[in-house]
Amino acid sequence: MIIMRKFTYKILFFFIFLIPFLTPLIGYNIWLDPYGVIRGDMQTQKTEPNQHYLKIKYCIDNPKKYNAFLFGSSRVGRIDLSKIHDGNNWYNFTYSECVPYETLQDIRLLLHSNIDIKQIIIGLDEISYLVSHKLHNNQSMRKSYVNKINPYIYYLFLRPSHSVYKNILNADTDKFFSKGMYSVIYKDGYFPPNKKDVFIEKKILTHYNDRIFKKPYWQPYYKERIDEAISEIKEIKQLCDAHDVKVVFFINPIYKTTFLKAVENKFFTFLERLTIVTEYYNFSGVNNITSNPFNYYENSHYRPIVGDWIIDDISRKNTKWIVNKDNISTFIKEQQIEIIKVQTHNKKYTACRN
Repeated sequence: MIIMRKFTYKILFFFIFLIPFLTPLIGYNIWLDPYGVIRGDMQTQKTEPNQHYLKIKYCIDNPKKYNAFLFGSSRVGRIDLSKIHDGNNWYNFTYSECVPYETLQDIRLLLHSNIDIKQIIIGLDEISYLVSHKLHNNQSMRKSYVNKINPYIYYLFLRPSHSVYKNILNADTDKFFSKGMYSVIYKDGYFPPNKKDVFIEKKILTHYNDRIFKKPYWQPYYKERIDEAISEIKEIKQLCDAHDVKVVFFINPIYKTTFLKAVENKFFTFLERLTIVTEYYNFSGVNNITSNPFNYYENSHYRPIVGDWIIDDISRKNTKWIVNKDNISTFIKEQQIEIIKVQTHNKKYTACRN
């Protein structure tokens, strides 16, 4: 009993000692709230929030508002689901580096929260098999929804970051920032055309010649995990089938230079393995859309005009883009020919410059 009492005193003393140090830290994080989790005020949000957490929480708090969802990485954020006229209430569940494992867990959580899901569309790409969800466990902008207490504890005690504070401080001077731009999280989740779209359409040549389009979007932490990704996608399909949820998969139209880099890293293997699990709409490859910088913000994210084309083709069930076990080999062969053409052109261009 005496030992227990001494231990309790030590614990109390420890916390009392920490209070002067922790109070300013907690106050700082409540005031700054860089990831929008604590206050959730998207009207004043100046840096990209943790959309994964906020969107799950919003949908769970409003279980009757939506019954159809689009899942995918930030690339699908420019797909306007209001252009789907099927009687469903659609929500764009895009968030940074969304991967199949996270989509599987999100769907399970939505179903467990008594949300009556009618249909799901899922956008996949090279990120789907190159990024592990485990990396996101320690990333403040990508941590998943756990419960109503744990996330707050994590975000209340975040270590101050000079770079994050600087980004918030200078947000208003960013020519592409608009106040309240993240409030779409509490609407339909879709990010409409913004200041950057206006800039691109006014400065087409400047945008077209941006050096960023000469190189692929590629991260040093990418690591091949095709087996895991295919298994997770299979589970998604089985879960949807078990709950009578219609699910449609599509491959994002990856910008040309990024697509070529993905091909070097088993992208065709991923696509081929995927046909064993499900057919899908494939918008990737070297084509008129993916070769035109006007259709992209940079070498990773396509613009709303591309999102409109995707939704139009899926809504009309345009079989031109459907890939399955019967035609995957043909698609790969055709793309290999296109890739050789691109590589040959690049070599000639380099030779001319020299």
